[in-house]
Amino acid sequence: MHVLGIDAGGTKTMCLLADEEGRILGEARGGGANLQAAGELEVEKVLHHVMDAAIGDRDVRPAAICLGIAGVDRPEDTA
Repeated sequence: MHVLGIDAGGTKTMCLLADEEGRILGEARGGGANLQAAGELEVEKVLHHVMDAAIGDRDVRPAAICLGIAGVDRPEDTA
């Protein structure tokens, strides 16, 4: 089992790929992804970039993704 953890902030976005033992298998950094500042399309672009880069050429499909995204603080942001 593999998991992606993403911390998307106002100035940078970090993504880690880990296995069930907590070993970090891949990591990537991208630009800021604050939903209110960058907008939905830019956030989507940044998230795709860091996820693809963290997974790299490994043949894995993460079982879960844990996200923390700056600027997602209103009910309409999570719909």
